[in-house]
Order: sequence, then C-alpha cells, then structure tokens
Amino acid sequence: MKRIAIGAGLALCLAALFFFLKPASQPPQEPKAAPVVGYVDILSESSWRDRLSASIREAAQARGIQLLTLECDRTQNAQIQALRSLITYQVDAIVFTPVVLSGWDNVLEEARAAGIPVIVVERSVKISDGDKVAAYVGYDYKLQGELAALQLMTAFRDREDGVDVVELLGTVGASNTVERSGGIRSLLGKDEKYQIRYSVNCDFMFSKAKETFRIYLRNDRCPDALIAHSDAMALGAMEAMKELGLEPGKDIVVISFGGQQEALEALEAGEIYAIVETDPNLGPAVMDTVEALLRGENPEDMVMEEQVFTGESIRDGIPARGY
Repeated sequence: MKRIAIGAGLALCLAALFFFLKPASQPPQEPKAAPVVGYVDILSESSWRDRLSASIREAAQARGIQLLTLECDRTQNAQIQALRSLITYQVDAIVFTPVVLSGWDNVLEEARAAGIPVIVVERSVKISDGDKVAAYVGYDYKLQGELAALQLMTAFRDREDGVDVVELLGTVGASNTVERSGGIRSLLGKDEKYQIRYSVNCDFMFSKAKETFRIYLRNDRCPDALIAHSDAMALGAMEAMKELGLEPGKDIVVISFGGQQEALEALEAGEIYAIVETDPNLGPAVMDTVEALLRGENPEDMVMEEQVFTGESIRDGIPARGY
C-alpha cells in the first residue's frame, strides 16, 4: 500500500503522487484489478492514532482493496488539497478524518460531482447538505462527554465543598473536541458544585498537555480534578504533576478518553480514576461501509458502542489493547 506525506513539502508530494499514480493516457489501461480507496489521514500524535490508521490499512488489505494513503499536516488546507488530489486521480471512494468540523462544503461537493463517495471516519463534519457525505463511521462524542462527567460526579459524590475542574481539550474546532466538551458541560452545568476553572486546547498531544498543565500548576493552582480529552494528554499532565511532587489519583482525580495500554496501567495503579473508551479499531467497519457503497448500496452511519474502564472493571486484569 502506498503512503504519501502531505505537509511542508506539499507540492513535491503531490508531484510524486501524480508521477507514480496518474493513469497513462496511451495505451488504454486494463480495468482495475481491485478498487482504489483514498485515505486522507492526520499525522500521528499518539499510539491511539497509529492504531486507527493501522486498523484501516489492515482491513483494506484483508478485503483486497488498494488503499492510497495521504498523511497530512494537522491543517484543514493540507487535507483539502489532499482530497482534491484524490478526486483528480478518480479513486473509487475516499475515507478521511477531518481535522476540524466545518469548512468542507466546497471540496465535498467536488467529490460528489465526480461521483466519488466520501466516508468520514472518527470525526464528523458540519455541512450544508448531508448528502455530500456518504456515511460516518465513528463515535458519539456527546455521550462520551456525559459518561466522563458522570464518573467525575461519582468520584466526588460525598463531597459537599466545590470541585474545581481543569479540562484539556483536543484540536480547536474538531468535532470530538466540541461534542465531548458539550457533553461534559451539559451535566456538570446542572450542579453548581462543579466548576470548570480552566479549559485549554492541547491538540491531543502529550507534550502540549504536559507543558500547559505544568505552567498551570506552577501558578499555585491545584484543581481537584482533570478531564483530558485523550490518554496522551492525561499522561502528559500526570507527568507534570509528578515532576512537581503531586500524586495523580490522590491530589488530583484524573479522567481520560481512549483506553491505550499505558493509560489502563495507570488506571490499575490508581492514578487515573476512569477512562471512557474510544476504540480505534474502526478498520473493519470502515471497509464494510466502503464495500457497501461500491455495491451501490446506501449504508447507514456506524457509531461504536461506548464503555467505561474503572478500577473495578479491570480488577481481573487489563485487557490486551495493542496500542
């Protein structure tokens, strides 16, 4: 399978794409032996994303589908240019994870006009006409936020004093950031005991979360609880806590999203209170959707079921994760 990076050298990458992949005009090509699906991915920020990308590649290979992967910088412009390259190449379908929620109408209309179905994976888009997207495969992030809020309220149910909360969000404008935060606030906002004192975007990245939370703590502010929108950010913030002499789980209650191995080990150790799972193994569901579209069907959106990991739920051992 071919993987091409889209970023600072975007023009060079696109030139390479067409040099190697553009069908020759003479002589006429034989019919494609296998469908070609374009996959616009986001450059990795964690083992969770690595696993999501690998799951899609593995599922495509198992189905005999040729996957053309374009890895993009974490910008909408890079993704739009990658999408347009795949439209020009005339792939059979496009799978992509949008870095932000809105601003996709024009390029998705171009795909529709070219007769190329688009499957949005992991994160959703906000568009003027829902028919521009053939299907969504991912998660109910508002529900995830509500589940996280319920865990926080459970942790402090016997406390009468106020609870100060810090929220580490993902990428500005991304659907998972917006919808998770909305779910959290929809419940915590009903009880004045819970106050989100600080909310900041850290792009789902360990390093940004660590540095941001370290600065916050050094200003003599120690919240009662931390809700991090990814395991990577939770682990980064926890490292900052430890460097400043604080104990995650004792001094600060930590709640995360994801379920990667290292986070589950921290959960087992009592450093994380709860993890709302976001299973990255979407590949089989994505390729089921691709195959249905190629058969001319109209598949429904696929939303993964959620579960919450707590110390109680893993007392018999940590489930094998693979990421």
